[in-house]
Amino acid sequence: MKYLLLLLTCFSFQSFALDAIQQKALDQTKQQLTDPTQRAVLIKDSKEAKKVDVLTTITVMGNRDYKEEMYAISAEILDWVVRQDNPQALMERYKADPVNFLKEMPPDQAARIKALADALEEKRRSNRLPASVARP
Repeated sequence: MKYLLLLLTCFSFQSFALDAIQQKALDQTKQQLTDPTQRAVLIKDSKEAKKVDVLTTITVMGNRDYKEEMYAISAEILDWVVRQDNPQALMERYKADPVNFLKEMPPDQAARIKALADALEEKRRSNRLPASVARP
């Protein structure tokens, strides 16, 4: 669940119905999350975005493909959350209980999060030295 937490750390949600201007802003935000060039500009200009990007890079152990997947999932979750009746309440429930938040989201997004978490765990395991090698 720590991966889900990281996916959402940069978002602040307000409850609103999407009009044309808000839809455009949402689309631009999703594009900035998923386009590495646009994301780099945000990271350069925002300390908070830089902090999230550093945490993301650490979480994915520097793997570029996993990092892009994490940002893509974040964009999808953002889209889903802002379309809920009360996004702020949803985020409060998430903070209190991330496991149930995962159960509430669309199955495709939850499956992508699980697949990424499983891949990261496998990468972690494969990067560990056997105990016999790690001991002096």
